[in-house]
Amino acid sequence: MSSGDGSGARRGGTGHEPPDGPQRDPFQVIAYLLSGMLLYGGAGLLLDRWLGTSFLVAVGMILGTGLSLWLVHLRFGPPRP
Repeated sequence: MSSGDGSGARRGGTGHEPPDGPQRDPFQVIAYLLSGMLLYGGAGLLLDRWLGTSFLVAVGMILGTGLSLWLVHLRFGPPRP
């Protein structure tokens, strides 16, 4: 029988509490890396076409990847004190 208030199963906890920090989902990390590379690579492509150069796509992709790695480290890295 139940205790009547409907909270008997909730009192003890189920052991499935959400984690305190961000979850370490590998697909989210891949999405950060790809989106940064595509965003800054696209900006480099637009600047290349506007300025008539041919190297800013590579610079944008490298910069976007670097910034994405930094963002992944901040979001999913070890907790700060």
